[in-house]
Amino acid sequence: MVEVSVTAADIATGEPENCYACPVALALVRTTGDASANVFRRDWVLRVEVWGRSIVAPAEVRDFVCSFDGYQGFQDVRPFAFSLPDDDSPEWKEQCQGCEGLFRCDELDDDGVCPNCLAEEED
Repeated sequence: MVEVSVTAADIATGEPENCYACPVALALVRTTGDASANVFRRDWVLRVEVWGRSIVAPAEVRDFVCSFDGYQGFQDVRPFAFSLPDDDSPEWKEQCQGCEGLFRCDELDDDGVCPNCLAEEED
């Protein structure tokens, strides 16, 4: 597991509603070394993206982002920590919306469809 700590400094410099500069994204970049790490929403689900792959954000991340971005009335936010699976964990795989096979995030298109299903749609 990878332990990520969102610090007071991350909160002070983070930008609300900026998926690449929110406190969680800043902590992810610092912890993982991935300059493109971010937090984003897809289909109303908050996701964490790091190492070119995404995973559903842990509950504590979802709660923090909702508070920090003001969806819950700009509640007081505090430093916290959360865990992510290791880089090689199968938890980083996502299900194709077509065949339901598991793929890396970068293997799926923006709609969550794998190349095989896309090729079948073209035929």
